[in-house]
Amino acid sequence: MAALAGLPYVALKFRKDGARTTTGPIFPAGVTDLIVISHGWHQDPDDAQAMYTAMLTHLQQQAAAAGRLAGRKFGVTGIYWPSDQFKDDLSQETHAVLEGPAAAAAGAHDGDLVKLQKRARELAPVLGVSADRLETLATLAVTGASGDKDALLKALRKAMTAGDAPDPELADEHAELLSASTSGQQVIQALQAAGARGVAAAAAGGAQAAALGLSGGASPAVGLFSGPIAAVATLLNQAAYFNLKKRAGKIGASLGRLIDLEGVPAGVRLHMIGHSFGARLVTSATATMAARPHSLTLLQGAFSHNGLGVNVKPGLDGAFRSVVAQNKVTGRIAISHTWNDHAVGVAYAIASRASNEIAAGLIRVTDTFGGAKDIHGGIGANGALRLKPGEGSAQVLTGAAIPALNPGVNNLKCDFIKGHNDIRTAEVGRLLVAAVE
Repeated sequence: MAALAGLPYVALKFRKDGARTTTGPIFPAGVTDLIVISHGWHQDPDDAQAMYTAMLTHLQQQAAAAGRLAGRKFGVTGIYWPSDQFKDDLSQETHAVLEGPAAAAAGAHDGDLVKLQKRARELAPVLGVSADRLETLATLAVTGASGDKDALLKALRKAMTAGDAPDPELADEHAELLSASTSGQQVIQALQAAGARGVAAAAAGGAQAAALGLSGGASPAVGLFSGPIAAVATLLNQAAYFNLKKRAGKIGASLGRLIDLEGVPAGVRLHMIGHSFGARLVTSATATMAARPHSLTLLQGAFSHNGLGVNVKPGLDGAFRSVVAQNKVTGRIAISHTWNDHAVGVAYAIASRASNEIAAGLIRVTDTFGGAKDIHGGIGANGALRLKPGEGSAQVLTGAAIPALNPGVNNLKCDFIKGHNDIRTAEVGRLLVAAVE
């Protein structure tokens, strides 16, 4: 049998439509504990496997050093799904489309337009649109009339709504992009105006810069966008975020059905671990399947911080509320979160809206932009919000020791995680030991 980090191992691969592409058993045999682990965005199978190896090596090393998990034999099912066409930091990606905020504010330069066209071709597979068509639509949205901007948004909406309908919370999270009452002209103008305000505020310095959290040499350029090219680039990224959220949920549901079909062997503990969009995938699997995992660990999850919550809006619960409401996890749910993660703090918040609200948040996370008071915030930034009393607890981890976790939801502030992908560490290994114990 294959091994990963010295543990019995099965690779389980999916297509973007949720269909499985590998055959045979989905679990390794002869184990007491089964870890099902999923990667997130912009990871091909080699990088995902390297991440799994590092994380599981740290888990075993930290458990051995602390004398924990003795007598337990772990096996691994590694999930591989098509997420490698997308980049891992929208704020940096949007800024990288241009050469800097000065060029962004100046408008459509030929070199910048070429970068946008390249970006459109890169994102075309994620959106299910031909590369030639998306490049043309994006170009005309910059250089043409209002009808060309409307044509781009219409094509993006068609791509976003193709196939299975999104869950109600996901649809609500992207309501501005999906609503037929909002034109492409309005969306692109709103994004352009928001970027211009951000550029102007950063350039002004003084009180405005302080209000934006710019001090001690912080770069005002990071994440800023303005001008029609950058606005169109951001719109493309927003549509791609939506499709990958939807895809992760779909593949997760398929995984959940497969787990039930195969059947978890009696007496074997099941542990679900996901990073980034992979956190949405394993949460969707947990919500779908009848099997009840012993643990669910969400490392810097890229989905709504209201995803497990109740009454997000009147009559609307989180997409995966059943995981908590129906006690689908027998042990503990461990959720790492930190504002150090700009991909789910800043970028996720940008990617879930298309309005004039965007400005200061392009610099950093605040309470009202990407933070706990933002309806569009991510679970990897703020933990799970809108839980009922008694359903969750919160603590700050230093990473120096294996923490004591409570039953139910554990919101774990992990500022030792310095960025979205900073999870291949001994500190995260200690968190994993506590989660699977």
